[in-house]
Amino acid sequence: GYHMFMSSVGKASHVEKRMGSGAYGVVVFATDQMSGERAIKLVTRVFEKLQLAKRTLREITIPRHFSNHENIIGLIDVDTVYPNFQEMFVLFLWIVSEMLTYMADIFSWR
Repeated sequence: GYHMFMSSVGKASHVEKRMGSGAYGVVVFATDQMSGERAIKLVTRVFEKLQLAKRTLREITIPRHFSNHENIIGLIDVDTVYPNFQEMFVLFLWIVSEMLTYMADIFSWR
């Protein structure tokens, strides 16, 4: 789980801050010399249920499909956690803004 995530990510990246967690994983802000700033999400229980597998597939394929779009976060890489492949890392480009703030600015909700 989370401790394997932190030790595996720590080999290639410097984890700066834990950004959040939810029912399906943990997100950290990390930096490394090769790709700079990025968000790394550990998705847990990937193949436990069909619904979780589909959600994970969407989380990978949609950003990958729109990788050149200026308004969609870029997917850098996907990797699995050994030995059982029940967890995976999803690496995204880091964005500074939170979605609610971004949407409020666009639609003048504030």
